[in-house]
Amino acid sequence: MSILRCAEVSFASYFDKRVVMQDFNLKNISGCSPIVLIDNKCWLLENEESNELYIAFRGSQSVEDLVLNCNCNLVTSEHGGKIHKGYREYYKPLSEKIQTYLNQRERPYSAIYVTGHSLGGVVAVLCSLDVVHFSDKVEVVSFGSPPVGDKEFKRRHTLQVPETSRVYDCYDFAARLPVPGMVHVGRPIMLSAKHPINPFKPTINLLYHHSMAKYLKTVRLTI
Repeated sequence: MSILRCAEVSFASYFDKRVVMQDFNLKNISGCSPIVLIDNKCWLLENEESNELYIAFRGSQSVEDLVLNCNCNLVTSEHGGKIHKGYREYYKPLSEKIQTYLNQRERPYSAIYVTGHSLGGVVAVLCSLDVVHFSDKVEVVSFGSPPVGDKEFKRRHTLQVPETSRVYDCYDFAARLPVPGMVHVGRPIMLSAKHPINPFKPTINLLYHHSMAKYLKTVRLTI
């Protein structure tokens, strides 16, 4: 799977359909066309030629989203292990609508790629477990995402969705900050710097290095 393509649709997921089609010209860039926007948080995009579906989740967009990020108590996941309570609550209404759409489709997709940035990257991991029954090929690429759940959840996810990649910028403090009791999921891909860095040293623009715009720019230059 193209990490660049996932970066493009993850970046585009922050915008409405008009901007995606006219300004980004996503159809020509990645072959994808937006088909459904769910709760202004998730785009479903199709590549009709290859019969592939991209599910792209936005990162935090509101104060409510930030509050959910702080609700880090661990709760039991229906897929095994334990996950961040706030992330589960954020994803649940989206899950129901995504699965409703997929259940209405007459033929399965040849592949489903689930991607997202920051909070959206976490949700992409959760979503991938729900869509494994809708395609023989499900893959995940997250950008700048925090940990999702405990070690048992990681083990279960790895068994069901082994093709999972976690892309993070070496300057991205949010993606590297450890969370007690939680671990990252997926194969780590670090976008490297020219010099060794201390991620806790506040000498750089932390918000910029966490932004999806920065991730897309770096991926285009390095991958």
